[in-house]
Amino acid sequence: DMFETITLYDNRTESARVSRTADGRYKVNLVYQSHKLRANGQGVETEIGHDDWIEVGVFGEDQVDGRSTETTIYLDKHRLGAGMSEIEIVIDEKPVRAGIDPRNLLIDRVPGDNVKRVSG
Repeated sequence: DMFETITLYDNRTESARVSRTADGRYKVNLVYQSHKLRANGQGVETEIGHDDWIEVGVFGEDQVDGRSTETTIYLDKHRLGAGMSEIEIVIDEKPVRAGIDPRNLLIDRVPGDNVKRVSG
């Protein structure tokens, strides 16, 4: 895609909520939007449908030498389609942040809204 055409994404995590499971694990529900756009050489963008492999990440917090550092709890690719949708991930550690395309591997129009603090 990106080698043959000008391809942009508009990925956004709308919400990231966590709840405890009966066995003491953590269930993270991500509500996200994903849009894929193609641009011509004159700057005209057209949205196209997609069913692409996009990374989903969940991050925690650890204390190292008295400082807080972010740790990766979960990072894997999922097939995500266009539009708004939801994904559920069950993990063993307490999450702090979660989102889609967290490492900004895709060319995103607004990369700062891909990951959110987890609430709940």
